[in-house]
Amino acid sequence: MVLSPTTRAGLVRGFRTCSGRYQAVGKPLEQRSRKEQQENVPVEPDTATKSEDIEGNEGKPLESAVEKVRAGLESARKKAFQELRGDVRIKSLKEISEENDKLMVSRYIRPLRKWSYEIKADSLNHLKRSGLESEQISSVMDGYTAGIMSQALGKPKVTVTASDLFEPLDAGDAVELSSSLNQSVLAVIVSVPFSDNDPRYTVMTRLGELFWLEKSAFKFRIPRVIPKPWLKDIVKKTTDPSADYGSIKTSPKGFARYMVNPLARQIISQPLIDITKAAWDNIQQTSRKLEIIHRLLETNGPRQVSLLTLVNATAAISLKEFENQINEQGVILAYKNLAQSLQLSCGVDFGSGLLKPLLGKEYGSVSISNEYDIALLYSVVLTLRKQTALWSTQNQSRSTFVPLSVTVLPMKYNLRITEVLEALRSPAGERMIHQFKQYIESGNYTPPGKEVKDLMFLLKEYAVGNISDPISETVICQVMKRLFSTRVTKTLVWDTLVKVGYIDSTLVNPQHFTNSLAFPGRVVSPKAELEEEYFQLCEVNERNGADRAHKRIDMSHLRVFCIDSETAHEIDDGVSIEHIGKEKTRLHIHIADPTSYLEDDSTLMKVAFERAFTTYQPETISAMFPKGMSDMAGLGVDGKVTRAMTFSIDVERDSGVVDFSSAQVNATLVSKFPKYTYDDVDRTLSEAFNVENQEHNDLREMSNLSVLLRANRIQEGAVVYPDTLSVQVRVHPQGNVTDGEKLDGATDDEAVSFEGQKSTQSVILVTEFMILANKIAATVLKNNGLPGVFKTMPALPLAGSASEVVKNLNERSKEGCMNLSDLVKSFKFVTPAVYSHRAGPHVMLGVERYAPSTSPLRRFGDVVNHMQFHSLLNGEKMVFNDEQVLSMVLHIEARNDILKKASRGSLTYYSMKALKDRISEDGTVDAQFIVVSPSIGNTANGLLLEYGVFGKMTLVEGRHPPSIGDIIERFRVHELDPVGLNLVLEEID
Repeated sequence: MVLSPTTRAGLVRGFRTCSGRYQAVGKPLEQRSRKEQQENVPVEPDTATKSEDIEGNEGKPLESAVEKVRAGLESARKKAFQELRGDVRIKSLKEISEENDKLMVSRYIRPLRKWSYEIKADSLNHLKRSGLESEQISSVMDGYTAGIMSQALGKPKVTVTASDLFEPLDAGDAVELSSSLNQSVLAVIVSVPFSDNDPRYTVMTRLGELFWLEKSAFKFRIPRVIPKPWLKDIVKKTTDPSADYGSIKTSPKGFARYMVNPLARQIISQPLIDITKAAWDNIQQTSRKLEIIHRLLETNGPRQVSLLTLVNATAAISLKEFENQINEQGVILAYKNLAQSLQLSCGVDFGSGLLKPLLGKEYGSVSISNEYDIALLYSVVLTLRKQTALWSTQNQSRSTFVPLSVTVLPMKYNLRITEVLEALRSPAGERMIHQFKQYIESGNYTPPGKEVKDLMFLLKEYAVGNISDPISETVICQVMKRLFSTRVTKTLVWDTLVKVGYIDSTLVNPQHFTNSLAFPGRVVSPKAELEEEYFQLCEVNERNGADRAHKRIDMSHLRVFCIDSETAHEIDDGVSIEHIGKEKTRLHIHIADPTSYLEDDSTLMKVAFERAFTTYQPETISAMFPKGMSDMAGLGVDGKVTRAMTFSIDVERDSGVVDFSSAQVNATLVSKFPKYTYDDVDRTLSEAFNVENQEHNDLREMSNLSVLLRANRIQEGAVVYPDTLSVQVRVHPQGNVTDGEKLDGATDDEAVSFEGQKSTQSVILVTEFMILANKIAATVLKNNGLPGVFKTMPALPLAGSASEVVKNLNERSKEGCMNLSDLVKSFKFVTPAVYSHRAGPHVMLGVERYAPSTSPLRRFGDVVNHMQFHSLLNGEKMVFNDEQVLSMVLHIEARNDILKKASRGSLTYYSMKALKDRISEDGTVDAQFIVVSPSIGNTANGLLLEYGVFGKMTLVEGRHPPSIGDIIERFRVHELDPVGLNLVLEEID
């Protein structure tokens, strides 16, 4: 008899040796209560022999007493076995066969018939709608196969387009659950979340095993591989207790077992197997091709290149032809010819590497209709992970689940990393470690020797996350165990490097040293340093009065309120109103117009495109444009005639209803800028009404209109959070920051403060007017057929009560009773907003389309839209076509993810440092932990509210697991690693 793991475990627990005697547990393990299982209290056998009997107090021989003991032990053993396995009876072969037949019918045949019938019915309905004759349909259905199913219900996809990548997560998507090469196997989403308390997707592996996972578990995705009709009702709940049958789903309500019928599993798994096999079969050739491509793309610093560009280039290269060219023309000429060929077929990225190193990034173009082989795409992704010394794929888009861009690492950087690692593996490694240990223990931190400096460089790259391949990490961890006697964390490594002076103590933010961010002034990227130097030296001027706009409307008579904070880096927006009758007001949103000073193909534009955004870090800023551009194009200097792009629309004064037929975008001139900060506006609006002050009257009217606009937006489905749900972390850096622009108002003493972000009247005013301007921009682009950069947040395809989450959040917004649980649900049941080349809805803003255009001094997508507006107003050919905009969007979205990750990492780093100083002696901290995911085992993920930091909490065993949105207040800090961004807490009983 083969025992199941459960039975074996029960058997082990059922017998315990104690003082030479066996003690049998009174109940089978599966029949005991949870408390009894935990306590594991032994029960004495009924026939246990007393000690006086063993001693022979009644004059009986010792042998007789021993026989009694043996008899008692045997009885206890039999009793225990009986309790563990239950009643045992002998069955005939016929009975066993009949029971097996019943199991086969219930487990396999009945589910197979039901699924096959439903699939055939769906296929028949499809064929009827296709217009075939009855005889033809009968003929087809008589020979029904998986091929006919594909013909009727759709075929598995073997190619994807760039647009497909922006589709929301849904059933039928192929996903990868691990980014480790030895575990890279595709699975498929077979059903979407059904309950508003459980954000997990049901995922099936190629073996039919089911997993229930949140979307954050998906490391890579290929959209819509399996047709959704194939997945209809393939997952069924079962009560069959067999250990090798079905998959167990855990939830706060308990356990349930589910299964996939075998035929469905076989048919659905086959495309995944084919893709995976083809990807791995091609990996050797793909690896060689990507090595060649890297030599063409690498420059003097990390740079981003589109993943699709790499896939195109990999498909375009013929290894045999390239080797022939090397033999005939030599290596240098062969590479130059290949670069020229790839520049023509795959994009301008190949023109700014080997051929012509340039500052900034070329715009490029990506065909919207081009289809990419899925197996090749997956093979490229697998190979990029393998070649970690050449590429970094760490910045996966949180919206598309694909690394839209890949960081190309310079060869010089790779060689240095490799040389240090090889030295550590050699006999010289022992000497390097010994020298470094002596250096850090000496206290005399004079400039170190080369070997010590090389090891410091390696440790720094590891600490900031630039080294992530398992082999290198293993070597580094072995080294660190030799160097430090305590438990090694990235924070310990980082603090040691700061202590010995390898890292300047005034530049303590580890995120600044990541290759993907390429922050200037951190000796990370010579390319970024050159671009920053160019910004410092270039002179931004009006090009002898040249203006991209052929005609401008003079609006210098309007009061333009540029409402911002005292510490604003640039002023790029202002608002004004104009009365056009008794019932309507015309709103004007004036936006700075830096594009009017720029040439389409200038270096300034390309550097701005490379950066894509102004990079805001807690202690410094790296601007998208030079400061001279902000000074010249920015608004807010009263009396200075300033160019603007103005978005205008009529609004009903009493209802806030917007007349989009009146929407206009115009090039304008403005000059009146009464100065108001957010605090100034709030004070003004709180004062008694003063009819004689027209400025105050204008502010009050705009404030009233903004409240109406928000209310109408909520009626249209928007979700608006209360101000208590956000935490703003302000960092005042230590010392002077010379390589970036220090935040205004920062002190010389390092300090971290936490402030709740408040939605005051002034904030509502500015927010609603900017949202309205971006709606106007999207409307004008769409109505005139202009390609543009949009921002979308499509609704995730969900089921059951999960599909009602956004609607319920909207209802709570209407009632003004949003809470923390609502916020958490928005994390789990809404996809992050994504930059896109296609207009689409933004469900959280409650708008049908949205084209960001209100911050062209700090967002390159806004620059693109402004240039399109200028071409429209001038009656000229549009500056950028569809393919160029798609190429730009791929870079902009990838860069957006990089900057968001860096921003979160920086704020988490400083928040954890502040938290470390506020932990009490017993490890507790005055804060609340809100659960954001269903608990797994005895662990829950959540957010430390007062600090805005995500972490994990070990839960007290035996308690009912917490639900999403629950608050835990009693806990202690178990592990705190600010540099490694790792926080582990323990719940207190």
